[in-house]
Amino acid sequence: MVSDIRDSTFSSSARISGEQLPHLVSELSRTNLAFGFVKVSEDEFAFAASPAQFVQKTEGKALRETFRNNRGFLVFPFDTSRYPGYFIPALLQAGQIHPADCQKEENKTAAKPERDTTEVYYKYIVEKAIEEIKEGKFQKLVPARRKTLVHPDFDPGILLKKLMDAYPQAHLLVFQLPGHGLWISASPEILLEQSIDSDSIRTMALAGTRIFNEGEDLKDMSWTEKEIEEQALVSGFIKSKLYGTGYSDFTEKGPFSVRAGNLVHLRTDFQIARKSESDFLKLAEILHPTPAVCGSPAAEAREWLIQHEGFGRSFFSGFAGMCGGDSDKLVVLLRICRIQGDELTFFAGAGVTALSNPEKEWMETGEKLKTLMTLL
Repeated sequence: MVSDIRDSTFSSSARISGEQLPHLVSELSRTNLAFGFVKVSEDEFAFAASPAQFVQKTEGKALRETFRNNRGFLVFPFDTSRYPGYFIPALLQAGQIHPADCQKEENKTAAKPERDTTEVYYKYIVEKAIEEIKEGKFQKLVPARRKTLVHPDFDPGILLKKLMDAYPQAHLLVFQLPGHGLWISASPEILLEQSIDSDSIRTMALAGTRIFNEGEDLKDMSWTEKEIEEQALVSGFIKSKLYGTGYSDFTEKGPFSVRAGNLVHLRTDFQIARKSESDFLKLAEILHPTPAVCGSPAAEAREWLIQHEGFGRSFFSGFAGMCGGDSDKLVVLLRICRIQGDELTFFAGAGVTALSNPEKEWMETGEKLKTLMTLL
């Protein structure tokens, strides 16, 4: 193993190979630098890094105006109405990073611990969600739960290597923001994606979840009324937002079944005609959060979740990724782990409709947590 990041080779387009990623993240996680990596092709990751003092806060609808001409890594929380997002400008290349000069300072102020979600409480909020949906207050809610493990001297590069081997099709992403920890996501869902040589922007509606059984044919998979309804709500939300904001020139494909590790989801793909350079960030503001991570209606569902879940989601079910380069990609932060000190915190949510069952939603979130937890 090389001892200095300068020994690793970056291409001129600031991309690295999957083979390089685990070691680079292991080294960078020991520093107080801000950085982000996102998978943009089969074996390439786009990258941005900067000293912490150059990280910029995003402020609401100023996103597309402030950052559209800058290359860097965006990180947005679930609750953008109360908390800012962050932009890590691409200021450093590998040869400019000296780990010995930017060692992480010990945090002497212990954060107030949040309790993990118990089975009893999670089933209670699912039951409450079902009740309020039946009363007509919501069409869907997506309550989440969290689970914390203590793992002294944890090396995030080891988990990344296992994730790449176990889930080669996942939208793998990792970022660090000093004060907010290091986050790793093996998400099945993108928020938006575009390349410089294309005149369209891609998004997807991903909802409905089943456990995958080896030998099953995805083309022949059957779905329940509840799962089909979940997916239709997300697809309908996306189409309504696109039509309502002048993006009526789009194509739709789906829904169809897709595998994501030990789970299967229903997915519909959308290709949206790009009209200007600012469309990518404008659409990010328009579409986040979708009913897939929040519920419907979105604003009211988000408030309900904040009041009832019993913990702060932070970046879980927000989005992150690269913008301003030759391949822009924003990933919905699902199947995610936060690493702070010796604590690893995992998050998962499940879509609840009037047809939901609390026991099944508890089991579904357990399967989602396993995506990362079983690799430790």
